[in-house]
Amino acid sequence: MGTIIPINKNRLQSTSTDTELMIYQFNDFQLDPSNFSLHKIGKFIAIEPQVFNLIIYLIENRMRLVTRDEIFENLWSDRDVLDATLSNHIKLARSILGDDGK
Repeated sequence: MGTIIPINKNRLQSTSTDTELMIYQFNDFQLDPSNFSLHKIGKFIAIEPQVFNLIIYLIENRMRLVTRDEIFENLWSDRDVLDATLSNHIKLARSILGDDGK
């Protein structure tokens, strides 16, 4: 995926989380968690909420191995979700980001 550069938005809101203060830039993409937006070369890309959340989770945990069970626990917590659902979300995220998995 290339280098991910977190950019601090310098918000002064004491109730904001660290994620809300960051915009992530990688390859031709800019991801802003606080505005739920993903742009590629300045163009907005529509993305399903859980796929967006998955991308954020993987970026925030990019320095370590993330298990499927951990993703289920953190993104779908109390809901029963099929393994195929996660596989489809990963496939969509890769497609949106132009990652062929190689």
